[in-house]
Amino acid sequence: MSTLLDRFCRYVQVETTANEDTEDYPSTPGQLDLSRMLADELRALGLADVSMDEFGIVMGTIPATVDGAPTMCWCSHVDTSPEFTGKNVKPVIHRNYDGGDIPLPGDADRVIRTADNPELP
Repeated sequence: MSTLLDRFCRYVQVETTANEDTEDYPSTPGQLDLSRMLADELRALGLADVSMDEFGIVMGTIPATVDGAPTMCWCSHVDTSPEFTGKNVKPVIHRNYDGGDIPLPGDADRVIRTADNPELP
């Protein structure tokens, strides 16, 4: 079985950048690709009633393990911001992050700075 990190790295490599210049829903084919991938993974996890509609909305049910437990819904979206391309994403894993600035590979000027991203430390 894949680890959470393996799955995440697969997901971020699917190009799902939103297209604001279309009335299609979803706005790009990659969004449907990711939805199909997620539906397949839910089935592989043993969910029996997984479905995906024409808009890429994926649904599945995990039965409660306690009688009378309330139903929960987790929802999300698969498109990413058009502010930056989602093409050719190559995940970089920073194990044991120390809370400081994060230099990105390939260009010494590309740094995610804690001063600009206060949520990091």
